[in-house]
Amino acid sequence: MKYKSKVFSNNILLRVPYMDICFALLALYLFLFGIEFMMPEGINKTFSSDLKSVVLNLVILLFLITMMLYFLIDGFKPFHVHPFEMCKPDDFILVLLPFTPVAQYVISNQDTLTFYGGGYLIFTSLLLMSLIVIVPVFFSRLISRVLLMCLGLAICFVLVYMPILVLDNSWHKEGEFQFQVILFLFVFSISIFVYKLNDKLLKIMLFVFFITNTMYSILFPTDNFLSNNNSSSYISYKNKMGERFKPLENKVMKAKPDIYLLTYDSYVVNETMLQYGIDNSVQENYLRKNGFKIYNDNYSIAAGTWGTMARILNISLTAPSYEMQTQVFGGESYVHQTLRQQGYELAGILPDEIFWEKRKPTLDYFYPELNNEGYLVIQNSMLKGEFNFDAKQKFGMFNENKFIESKRNFMSKNNHPKFLHSHTGPGHSQNSGKCREDETALFKDRLIKANIEMKDDISTIQKNNPNALIIINGDHGPYLTANCTSIAQGYFLSKNKDFKVSRIDLQDRFGTFLAIKWPKNVKPVDQKLTITQDIFPSVFATLFADKAIFNELSLLPDTRNNAANGVRVKNGIISGGFHNGEKLYLNE
Repeated sequence: MKYKSKVFSNNILLRVPYMDICFALLALYLFLFGIEFMMPEGINKTFSSDLKSVVLNLVILLFLITMMLYFLIDGFKPFHVHPFEMCKPDDFILVLLPFTPVAQYVISNQDTLTFYGGGYLIFTSLLLMSLIVIVPVFFSRLISRVLLMCLGLAICFVLVYMPILVLDNSWHKEGEFQFQVILFLFVFSISIFVYKLNDKLLKIMLFVFFITNTMYSILFPTDNFLSNNNSSSYISYKNKMGERFKPLENKVMKAKPDIYLLTYDSYVVNETMLQYGIDNSVQENYLRKNGFKIYNDNYSIAAGTWGTMARILNISLTAPSYEMQTQVFGGESYVHQTLRQQGYELAGILPDEIFWEKRKPTLDYFYPELNNEGYLVIQNSMLKGEFNFDAKQKFGMFNENKFIESKRNFMSKNNHPKFLHSHTGPGHSQNSGKCREDETALFKDRLIKANIEMKDDISTIQKNNPNALIIINGDHGPYLTANCTSIAQGYFLSKNKDFKVSRIDLQDRFGTFLAIKWPKNVKPVDQKLTITQDIFPSVFATLFADKAIFNELSLLPDTRNNAANGVRVKNGIISGGFHNGEKLYLNE
């Protein structure tokens, strides 16, 4: 039996377009269901899955309420047929809302993107996002076009904006769902309210938002991203540094062994490993049995791959700017130039063409080749919802077998003398600013794999040239303590106000590993070799048989990076923090 009542008939609850909202939410559910299949595992997929469950429950609830009102209230109309409504031509300006983060990613990742790749991302993003305006037209008789369009704008913006939220909030794999939903509802509410109030006002607001954000990204680019490949600036930098290298001019090496600089990312000495609960003594004993000398007190004056390795290859306290660093790795460093003058064949076998930064290396042999697939990394990272340092490996753009094959092929060549710089695992944590529960266990798994690769590298070299000079080095620590990234990040410190940087935190960031197998016919000049940046002052002093070269080229052993909230290491002694004035390594 249905009730007739003026109270009911005039009640605002009966004028709510229940089925409109129900259909709109059902459309949102189907959208989330569909894009889940497109997304790699990550924050966006987790958010979409969680939101999809909430939306489905709301659809069921609204449907039940609608049916209840329909059977109880006489004259209640649950469904209204809308007139067919075309979109306005200037509605496409609304697409600038979700497109703004895309423009920011394109601008900030010029090191990865070619002109074609950037154009592809811009074109495909605008094309797909235009569907947010077009698709609601076809359903306008069933669902309010504006309602469905604003839902699409809001969800698309949140998904595309997610990598920025991840960076700002130190999320990894999953974010704060309540915060994400609040942002979605906020964007949706503002969009539909202002559109209905004055759609031109909303369009002006979004156009201004797009222009200001894009101009800011251009004028104030993210550090270590925007690159100009300015070769003249690098020449200027080299000229300033050149005075330091006069001791090597017109000199001839007394010995010219093959030189292998085998860098194992985030590899540290066993004193540090033991504090993670990992015993790497078997590997260290293997190295000693094969003629390596391990330098247990070694650390880097920088706390990242680029800062460490650019300083090693250029033998400099300061690292050149980003676009110059790519030329350092690509064969223009002082180490490369010195060895080139001595008749060495030069090779660089690295895990990512980002080290070349779209500029062909001047090396005799290099891997990987330049390609234009960087747009796929950006595209997949956006779908995932976060940008990771190892994105290319995760998205299948790193061919590990080809990398190892290229390395071993060069090691087996009979050309002498030759120099190889390679870079491989185990690799550091994911650097989100939040440690995963199994962070150390994951590092241990990667370490086991890296140790096998190291043994195979050494075996390959020794079969071809048993008297080669082999350098095994780490570039920085694995970042497994505190927040698993730079402790200078404010979010971690704001949550842990009593935190004090300790010895293990410094070893975990600046600590490295160094083992060298010196040729039998040389006398090593390595008595003061305490920082990785002094590797080649020691090598050159040894091969030129001139101790003065080490004194001339060696660097101040003071850390330069603020990875530990201002706590530094000066000549092996901790400055600041919990262990102020104590040694970085105890060697117990």
